[in-house]
Amino acid sequence: MAGGVKMPIEQVRPGMCLGEALRDANGVVLLPEGTVLGESHLASCLRRGVAWVVVTPPDGEDAPDETAWREAVAARLARLFRHGGDGEADRVLYQAIFEYHLGRMP
Repeated sequence: MAGGVKMPIEQVRPGMCLGEALRDANGVVLLPEGTVLGESHLASCLRRGVAWVVVTPPDGEDAPDETAWREAVAARLARLFRHGGDGEADRVLYQAIFEYHLGRMP
């Protein structure tokens, strides 16, 4: 079952399944791979400050489309970079993080 789509926690819906284990900053497993997420799981993730999870869509549903995913990543990064400057280093950092979240970094 390993694998899935990395999504912002705000877009994850009950019924989606974790594509990989959710771990805290120390590597301790909070929820194992394959957990079907419910409302309480999502609320707990939000309380703990979890920003992203890897999920597989419920059976019979397609993965989120690329455009919506790109827009969600861009919106989240815009909030994070809202006080950043307009320098070259800021643009390079933003682009690197954007590409990382889209899964295009080596």
